Amino acid sequence: MEKIIFVIIRAAVRAISPELRNVLAGVITSLQKSAASTDNKWDDILVEILAAVLGLD
Repeated sequence: MEKIIFVIIRAAVRAISPELRNVLAGVITSLQKSAASTDNKWDDILVEILAAVLGLD
């Protein structure tokens, strides 16, 4: 079931407008910077997972 959700989310991100995709990429970049500034490595892991799921890594 999780694999199907992953495939659907990635397909949806590929299908959205370039403008919205750029906004999502900006959000991921911002989250990466914020996560890097904390001592909690789980912050970094979560952001990397989000980027991979969204196909924005």
